[in-house]
Formats: sequence, structure tokens, C-alpha cells
Amino acid sequence: MKTTLAAILAGLVACSPLAQGPKPVTFRPAAQSKAGGAKPADVSGAGAKVTMYLMSKCPYGVVALEGMRKAVGLLGGKVELELNYIASEQGGKWRSLHGEAEIVGNIQQLCAHEVAPAKWLAFVGCVNAGWQTIPLNGPSCAQEVGLDAKRFQSCVAGPRGRTLLRASALRAEAAGAVGSPTIFIAGRAYEGGRGPLDFAREICSRSRDMMSVACAKLPQPVRVEAIVLHDSRCKRKSCVEFGPNLSEMLRRRLLPGVKVRQVEYQSPEGRKLYTELGLRHLPAWIIDKRVKKARNYDQIARWIVPAGDQLVLRVPADFDPTAEICDNDVDDTNNGRVDCKDPGCANFLGCRALKKQHLSVFVMSQCPYGVRALDAMKDVIANFGEKLSFEVHYIAQLDAKKESGFDALHGDEEAYENMRQLCAKKHYPRNHQYLKYIWCRNADITSKDWKACAKGGISARKIERCMKSGEGKKLLAKDVVMAKNLQINASPTWIANNRHKFLGVTPEAIRRHVCAQNKGLAGCEKKLSDKTDVPLGGACGK
Repeated sequence: MKTTLAAILAGLVACSPLAQGPKPVTFRPAAQSKAGGAKPADVSGAGAKVTMYLMSKCPYGVVALEGMRKAVGLLGGKVELELNYIASEQGGKWRSLHGEAEIVGNIQQLCAHEVAPAKWLAFVGCVNAGWQTIPLNGPSCAQEVGLDAKRFQSCVAGPRGRTLLRASALRAEAAGAVGSPTIFIAGRAYEGGRGPLDFAREICSRSRDMMSVACAKLPQPVRVEAIVLHDSRCKRKSCVEFGPNLSEMLRRRLLPGVKVRQVEYQSPEGRKLYTELGLRHLPAWIIDKRVKKARNYDQIARWIVPAGDQLVLRVPADFDPTAEICDNDVDDTNNGRVDCKDPGCANFLGCRALKKQHLSVFVMSQCPYGVRALDAMKDVIANFGEKLSFEVHYIAQLDAKKESGFDALHGDEEAYENMRQLCAKKHYPRNHQYLKYIWCRNADITSKDWKACAKGGISARKIERCMKSGEGKKLLAKDVVMAKNLQINASPTWIANNRHKFLGVTPEAIRRHVCAQNKGLAGCEKKLSDKTDVPLGGACGK
């Protein structure tokens, strides 16, 4: 699935205040004298201290660090920059999100500071230029920036490197930093843009003396005016997150010079804008054409579309202000039919026919959370037996440009596997026989040898016929439309009794929600396993 504006604007991990710990790795840039020599810069009270918590192979951390390195240059070196690395030690073994390569990469950067503090950031900049090859590019970068090769390698390979990493990881843990990058400027969490000017402006705003000379030279952001057209009747997540609440996030991350005016759809101006611009869904952001001159315009250009004489920022929007609102006891369309009696409410969860003791789930076949959720159904089905009916559906998007005909989050292979699982479900529904195929596939869901799981009475030839005839594509297209109508895009998303939506990946989480909607159902008295190897509450495409 395509990168979304929501992903670009997504908030970072919230962190607790910085805690005191062992002496941090700190860079105080050298100030060049007229004679060309270097001396430590006097930063006491001159600029805001910046603390960053990173993972050396995280691309987002790399981008942020490179932006900060350039910001340090823009401000003439009056910045105290401290880097710490996010990792954990268990039983003497180190773990990091991107594996052992990242552990070594973290240690290399710590050892570079240990060996030559003045050359540390030059080393970091060198390895970050080819971050995908970290730590293999460490030795060549050490040579390039002039580190003492013997001391550097001794630190990396010896106990000193692990000692430095342990102290750094403890500081990250004390700060509550689990996301890379996590950034503090002058002791306060920073969640703004990650370009050099973004950082430099924020450092200036939080500095004691504002570093007046360097800060005064920073270019001012382009002034952009915007109108957010919204409908206060809409309580959906999209209306809350991408309506007026988006203003501050947009200002912090992409358009620091934006000035936003709110317009209510139900006002004369709002209805006029909605009609003249040919809009269908709200909220809508109408942007001044000067946005094209903004420094970060290239980051949002793909979501800017013309609408009449205006530009519109395409945000996630799914509220039709002309349609019936299905749960407000008002005849919004003036057709004499209120809420569920209006045909437009047929797909509204609260209006669907109640199916007692029924459970359905929407998944992406290669989503780790979806995989664990379907695996959890082994215990759930064993617990409830035939007293609970169950069916599985799949999430993707129609896309004729894709080989499979679908845009799936994990690519065409996921779309094809979705179809195969639907074919198994179609032809082997009795006693949930198709789930045996799914559970077998889940043991190695990305393996291309799907036929190895067509066993126990399930025919690989029948599934192949289903795929080649186009039946599998039709089954998936039906599920895609259903998921879209129900506004489901997170794997797994469960629906109990055909009406009540919830998330969960463990047998116990599923049991709790099923039993909350089916009081007295046999099997509810038994607690199931609540253990899983994926984060609780997680989902793909959330």
C-alpha cells in the first residue's frame, strides 16, 4: 500500500523527562580560530542542549541525525549534542530492532567518540551516507575521517565498546525512549520536522540567548494560508485527527508558516466551498498557492491537487456531509427515514443484522499480527466449538496497475495468498477445514511453497483452479469492498455478533470480547492464553 500523508505526519513516541545517568557521549563542536587551530566552543548557556535517542540502522533516525548535524553547522557550533542508542541486554546478549549489525553499528559510533571526539560527527556522517551497509562501512569511514584504526578497532571488538553501549542504553531506558528518533531540545520533547532549518529554528526558540547572530540569519518560513472545512457532526477518527486537530501537527512538521482558518460545513461559506470545489468527503484542507514556495513542499506535493482556483491537501477523509448520519436520531437527508432506516446506513456496524454467537475477522495474510490472530483461533475454536460461528475476510485495495489486481500492504505475494486462503475457505468450509491450510501457511507465511500446506483433504489442484479461473480474485474483491464499506484497514480487526468491532491477537483477548457480547455463552467461564510474541494491541495498516 502506498505511503500516506498520515504516515508522514504520524506522531513520534512520547518520552518521560531525561534522567540523570553516566556521563553521556557529548559533542561540543570545535570553533576555528583565525590561525586555523581548533578550540572547544564555549556553549555554557549559549545554546539549547539537544539529546537524541537512536538506532544506528533506523532510516528515520539517520535522516533526523543528518538534519541535526546540518543544523549544528547553521548555528555556528553553539549546540551541545548528545547521542544515545536504543538497545537492550538480556542474559549477556544484546538485542536491537535491526539485529546484531545494528548493535555493532551503535558500538562503532560510541567508540568513534571515545577515540576522537572532534572527529566523531564526521564519522557518523560518513557511515550514515551508506547506512544500509552499517557496520561494514565502519572501518573505511574510520580511515576516511582519520581515526586511530588500532584504538578504534580495539574499542569496537573489546569490552570497552560493550561498556559504552550499556551506559548509553541505560540512559535511553531511563528516558523512556523506545522509538528512533526520540529527540529532546532544552529538556523538552521535540516532535517537529527533521530538516536542518526545522531543528535550527526550534533550537533558537528554546535557547537562553537565542544565539541572536546565528538565529537572525535563518530564513523565515513562507507564510501560507489554509482553510480547514469540517463538519462538527462528524465524530469519526478521520474527522478528529485530520480536521482542525491537524493544524498544529502540520505547522510543526511541514509548514511552520501556515495560518489556519476553520470553516464549518453547515455555514453558508462552508456549503459554498463544498459545492464550488466539487468536494465529496470531509474534512478538507484548502491551501494557499504560496505553499509551492514552502521549503517542505516536495514532501507533501503528491497530496496537493487542484480544485477550481484553489489547491486542496488530500487528507484521509471519509465523511459525506450530505449523507445520513446513522446514530444521531435525526433525518439528515430529509427523506423521512432516520438512522438505520435510511438505505445509506446499510453498512453502518450499528445497523447490521445482529448475529448472536458470531465472530468474523479481517486480516492481511502476511501481517504478523493477523497471522497470530488466526493462530489464536485454534484455542478459541477448541474452547467454544460449534457454539461460535466464525469466518475470515481479507484486507487490500483494488489496483488494476498491480499484477495481482490488488494493492496489498505486503505486496503482490500477499494478495495472491489472500486469494488462496479465500479459495480454501470457499471450497473447504465444513468444520473450518480451510483453517488447517491457513495455520500451516502461518508457520512460514512468506514461503512460496504453498502447496505443501494443501493436505489433509485439501487439494492444491482445486485451489489452483480457483485462482486461474478468476474466482479467487472475485472473492478477494468482495472482501475488499466489504472492508472499505465498514472502514476497516487494520489487520486484524474483529467483529463480534456482526456489530461490535475490536482489536486483539491473543485467545484470551478474543474470548473476552466475544463473551462481552454473548452473556452466558458456554466456554466464557474458561480463561485462555494471553501470551503472544508480537506487541499487544498492534496491527498492520492501523
